Amino acid sequence: GRVLKKDKHLEKSLGEAVEIKLYRPQNKQKDFEGILKAFDETSVTIETEEEEKKFARTDIAIIRLAFDF
Repeated sequence: GRVLKKDKHLEKSLGEAVEIKLYRPQNKQKDFEGILKAFDETSVTIETEEEEKKFARTDIAIIRLAFDF
């Protein structure tokens, strides 16, 4: 999937499935997948199957559109 680096990329991808990789694990997990719900200059929010998760932008190594097989 395409890497989403700028706010305009995130804006276009609201409601799309994304993959997030973190620099450091949260709850022993570094990779997350969900629907991009919101973002601002400090955080990104996705909705997973279980819950909404909010990540600090400084913790995110990469965010990209998820592959749809």
